[in-house]
Amino acid sequence: MKIIFVCMLCSIFASLSLSQEMVQVAAGTFQMGSTDSLDNGAIPLHSVTLGSFNIDEYEVTYEKWTEVYNWGLTHGYADLAAGTNGFNHSGTNNPITGVNWYDIAKWCNARSEKNGFPPVYYTSSALDTVYRTGDIDLAANAVKWNVNGYRLPTEAEWEFAARGGNNSLGYIYSGSNTKGDVAWYAANSDFGTHTVGTKAANELGIYDMSGNIYEWCFDWYGAYSSESQTDPKGPAIGSNRVMRGGSFYYDDGSQRVTYRGDDFVMSNYRSYGTYGFRCVQTIGTGVGIGKVSRDIPLDFSLSQNYPDPFNPSTTIRYALPARSLVRIVIYNLLGQVVKVLTDAEQQPGYQSVVWNANAASGMYFYRIEASSIDNPNNRFVETKKMLLLK
Repeated sequence: MKIIFVCMLCSIFASLSLSQEMVQVAAGTFQMGSTDSLDNGAIPLHSVTLGSFNIDEYEVTYEKWTEVYNWGLTHGYADLAAGTNGFNHSGTNNPITGVNWYDIAKWCNARSEKNGFPPVYYTSSALDTVYRTGDIDLAANAVKWNVNGYRLPTEAEWEFAARGGNNSLGYIYSGSNTKGDVAWYAANSDFGTHTVGTKAANELGIYDMSGNIYEWCFDWYGAYSSESQTDPKGPAIGSNRVMRGGSFYYDDGSQRVTYRGDDFVMSNYRSYGTYGFRCVQTIGTGVGIGKVSRDIPLDFSLSQNYPDPFNPSTTIRYALPARSLVRIVIYNLLGQVVKVLTDAEQQPGYQSVVWNANAASGMYFYRIEASSIDNPNNRFVETKKMLLLK
């Protein structure tokens, strides 16, 4: 009966329209690349330092794409593609497919403008005309990297997030050493996309960075320096753009966090179903531009963990309306501390953290204590219960 109950919860959750929330990836330094022969086109292992950024918790879904697409058609984005609802899909909230790299760059700008953020991509290095139509092979100097509009991740940002950022446990795949725990791929996908977020999350609470669909990055595909780098943007020119994460279609090493894929970017060429994407935002510049975005909450809140009941991991989501000091602690029924999940300064937005429970079955409590850094009197404390079943 316990298993049936958990499956019923999963089914109900999958049928709902998912909000496109973002997860904060704190600034850090990591070893990017690989020396493993299983990693196609592996970047030489080298040190990379990145600033903080937000990244979509889920791959952008067909529903999310359509919402922005419909807005864009009446706001200057006249040639956006409608896209398709995954490929041979199962359920709702499948990743968007059937769109090319140009469509995605323009859509990112449309999402920014719709939500009150400054657009990131421009038609030239003059940075005076927003990229809304046409097929332009954007160079790094046509990008406003320091504003907080939506954009594609750089390859380095994608890999850091897939590895679990500063919380990385060194997994082969994004969140596990067992591919099937975190990825839809040829052996378990029935050769189709699936509802996003139905496999386990990685250490940061990000889903599907292994499998389901390949994800486009900003970078041109090419050689990387083996020297230490800070916020790299990839080669200056190229013919193919980078893709990461593997897809439902393959049963190879492509779901590994270090595996590199690529494909050409061409007018009127749109993959039949294995390519999609997720967005990132640079943190810290011009938040809100005087407007309220649906991606920045108005108030503190703590959501019920999902799944619940759970085994062995669950995701706790919460909302921060301002830059805050955040502490989230797991307690047992005796009030003893089981795990401190986070105790750090965090940026405003929708956040999440994963508890990989190495504990006995039973009832547990999770408690958030958050206070605005700019207004310490603006404090939030809440406790919720959850059930671990083994």
